Amino acid sequence: MPTPKKKRDYDGDVRAWLAKLGLPKRKYLDEAKAPEVDEDVLRRLARQELTPEEAHEVFGLIESFESWTRAFSRALAVEFQRREEQGL
Repeated sequence: MPTPKKKRDYDGDVRAWLAKLGLPKRKYLDEAKAPEVDEDVLRRLARQELTPEEAHEVFGLIESFESWTRAFSRALAVEFQRREEQGL
């Protein structure tokens, strides 16, 4: 039976990387104030389908709330995989 992969400690990786560069960990706004993450908008942003004004607003949410940052990272990963599979 295959052994399960060890789960990476991404928060630990980030902390180590920031410490190595001498940068403080990003401080986000209170998640209780965050609007619900809109996965469709994030996919459209990753595909560059938003107007500059819309993109600016969405980036504000990504910079302000950790939930939006993490969801955007996932959307980017999915988009890169899609492009790779399509040979783009």
